[in-house]
Amino acid sequence: NERGQLQFIPIDKPDSSQVQTLGRGMLWSVAVSGDSKRLVTAGGDWCVNVWDAERRGRMLHLGGHIDDVRGAVFLPDGRIASVGADHQLKVWHTGDALDRTAACHETETLRKRTMRLRGPGWSNPSSLTAAHRTPLAATAEFTVQQQPPRPPGSDEPPPQPKYDGVVRLWNTESAALRGTINVPGVLLNDVALTADVSHLAVAGVKTRGLQEFSALEEHRALPVERHDAKGVPRRVLYVSR
Repeated sequence: NERGQLQFIPIDKPDSSQVQTLGRGMLWSVAVSGDSKRLVTAGGDWCVNVWDAERRGRMLHLGGHIDDVRGAVFLPDGRIASVGADHQLKVWHTGDALDRTAACHETETLRKRTMRLRGPGWSNPSSLTAAHRTPLAATAEFTVQQQPPRPPGSDEPPPQPKYDGVVRLWNTESAALRGTINVPGVLLNDVALTADVSHLAVAGVKTRGLQEFSALEEHRALPVERHDAKGVPRRVLYVSR
């Protein structure tokens, strides 16, 4: 939650929940490993934290970002990827660190690769997702363009900032940018990939639901059924396709 708390709630004993708290800042995201034994969180403490889902304790505390970490996920081979407001996408090679008995291991013991998101028209990362079968990851980002102010004495309402979304596809093994998909006029909140990485879906402000794209062919928008909601869509995922 916004207080940086991660709550473990046993399904069979919901009254025996346990809360773990980050050092500071809010909790931006949580993801589950493929074997459901570990969780990885991204938060306002500028760190990536890995948790033991059964013992409900912290296993790894990964520092290296210099701003809020907006998203963190497990990759198919066990590595961890994270994206931060510092415009960095990091891939952590945890090795056997997750199998040791020590409660916490610092970044210095782990090898990591950093990819810079900043470039022409650099944007603000909002979330990160990874493919289940390939080393591809996708970042959801947005740019903000402030509009010129109205002249003094004008009765018109103040201009609203203009948002443009962008999704970048990354090869986490080679650190290469695989492709870019622009989503004009949208402040992106989240992105999801299909298992075969053939399509992706985005959610955000001004989407009025969801938009779907062909991820690896012509980067063209595909028609999808739109679901208008009272609130702003924050998360999107594929159950099956």
